[in-house]
Amino acid sequence: MINIAEVKCFLKYIIFKESPFSYLKEMFLKFLNKYLKRGNYEYYPDEFKKILDNDNLIMEKKEHKEVLIKNINSIKSIFLASEHCLLSPKINWDKMFYDYEDYEALHRFRWIRYEMSTKDRLSDKSIIFSNDMLASWHNYHLVHNSIDNSDLAWCSHTITERISNIILFRRAHKSKDNDFIDELLATHIKLLLTKLEIFKSGHGNHLINNARSLLIYSIIYKNTKLEKFAFRLLRYSLDDFIYNDYSIDYSSHYQLLLLFWLNDIYRISEIYNKDIYCNYLSKFITSLKKSTLNFYIPNTQKFIFVGDISPDYPPSYLLQLIDINYKPKYSQEKFYDNL
Repeated sequence: MINIAEVKCFLKYIIFKESPFSYLKEMFLKFLNKYLKRGNYEYYPDEFKKILDNDNLIMEKKEHKEVLIKNINSIKSIFLASEHCLLSPKINWDKMFYDYEDYEALHRFRWIRYEMSTKDRLSDKSIIFSNDMLASWHNYHLVHNSIDNSDLAWCSHTITERISNIILFRRAHKSKDNDFIDELLATHIKLLLTKLEIFKSGHGNHLINNARSLLIYSIIYKNTKLEKFAFRLLRYSLDDFIYNDYSIDYSSHYQLLLLFWLNDIYRISEIYNKDIYCNYLSKFITSLKKSTLNFYIPNTQKFIFVGDISPDYPPSYLLQLIDINYKPKYSQEKFYDNL
C-alpha cells in the first residue's frame, strides 16, 4: 500500500507541475546536460558575467610547490561508487575503473567525510594519512602535471565535491602539514567559476552544488566578494528548483541529496553566524523534509527510489536528515561536531 501511495504522490507531482510532457522535457534536458557537458561561459546570465569580468573574486598562486609526504607506504581500503579501492600516496591517480563513477569518486575525497562522520575526532594516524593522500593528489595534478579539462577529475561536479570535502577537513584539522590545501582550494575555486553548470538548455541540481561549495569556501575564508556572488548564484539556481515541496529532479534520491547540500550550507552558516543564509534556506529545508518523507517507510527504515539514483551518497548516510531515530554507521552530527 505504501508503494502505491508513493507512485500516486509522484504522478500527482508530475501532473500538477504542468503536464507529463514537462516531465519528459526535464528528463531530456537532464540527459543533454549530463552527457554532453556543454556548460559554457557564454551561457552565464549577464549579471554573473558582469561580476566575473570586472572583479577578481579569488587570488591564487600561479605555481604550486611539491609537498612532503610523511608516510609514502601507508595504505587503506575505501569504497568508491561501486567497488573498493586500496588507497596509498603511491596510487596511480589515472587508475582505470570499469565504472567511470568510481574514477570520479576517487577524486572527490568523499571517504574523508565518511571518516569524520564515524568518530568524535580523527586519530593522528588518520589525519596524517589524509594529509598524505591530499599531498599526493596535489603533487600529481598541480605540480607534476597540468590541469586537463577533458579529464573527469576536473569536471565541474567533481571539482565541487572535492572542494566541499577537503575544505571541511582543513577546517577541522588545520596544521602546518596541510597549509598547502589553502592554495589547492584557491586554484579549484578559480577554475570552478569558469565551469559553472549553466547550459544553453538551462541548469540542473549540479549548479546548486556549485553554489554550495563556493558559498562554504567564501564563508570559511572570509572572502566577502565571492560570498556575495555565491549567494546570488544559490538564489538563481534554487529559487525555482522546488515546486509544491518537491525538487524538479523527479528523483527521490536526488531530492534527498539536495536536502543534504542545503543542510550543509545551513550548518556551516550557523557556525559562522550567517543568519541571512539560515533564514533563506530554512523554508526550502522544511519543504523538502516534508515531501521527502513520502518516500520513506519509518517502521522499516526503507527509502523508496523513484527516478535517477545518485552515485554520490547513499540514503544510509542521508536519512538522519528526515528521521532522527535512524542510527546509521555514519553520523552527520558527529561530522559537524568535529568542525
